[in-house]
Amino acid sequence: MHELAVAESLLKIVEDQGKKHGLFRVNLVRLRIGKLSTVVPEALSFSFEVIARGSLAEGAKLATEVVPVIAHCKDCGVDFEIESHFFLCPQCGRCICYHSTSGGSRTRVLVLCRSNTSYGRESYHCDR
Repeated sequence: MHELAVAESLLKIVEDQGKKHGLFRVNLVRLRIGKLSTVVPEALSFSFEVIARGSLAEGAKLATEVVPVIAHCKDCGVDFEIESHFFLCPQCGRCICYHSTSGGSRTRVLVLCRSNTSYGRESYHCDR
């Protein structure tokens, strides 16, 4: 289960960004997970919840979006979504070199949010 290692890295990013922006608490972390990244969102959420205890992200909601991988076939020119690590063009049937146009094999932190009772909700963007 590599989600624990991913959660540890995510918490480090959240803490670094929180320190950078002077946050004492983070309530929401938005995350894009590439469909082919092999990260299981539910396992990541559980791992993050466990390791975030005692940190500024304790109790934070992890909002994940699974991003598809869109490939382009250089032989016939069609764009298509890749469903697995077996890359065959659905139109011409040829093996393709992996060429993502969407970044669907990576995991990215997008936004850290905190609640502030005086000023409402503030967002801090972190594109890592």
